Amino acid sequence: MASLNDDANYIRNLCTQLDIPGLTDIHTHFMPHNVLRKVWAYFEQAEDVLGYDWPIIYRTDEAERIDTLRTLGVKQFTSLLYPHKPDMAA
Repeated sequence: MASLNDDANYIRNLCTQLDIPGLTDIHTHFMPHNVLRKVWAYFEQAEDVLGYDWPIIYRTDEAERIDTLRTLGVKQFTSLLYPHKPDMAA
């Protein structure tokens, strides 16, 4: 598995080749901690549910995930959250 530095170097080189200043990540999740714990628990059991492993590579607190995005050359990102139960948005 590649390291964060390997990924960052690859992305920096790609951005240079494409002559773009960086990336915009439109699929990042920043959720209330209780929701995030449930999402991570689901993916811990992905092999049982989906039939294949789906590890969360950057499983860290919010500040470190933001630092990781910046290290990877992400200039902008969303905070994708989807209320999927009644009254969850409130």
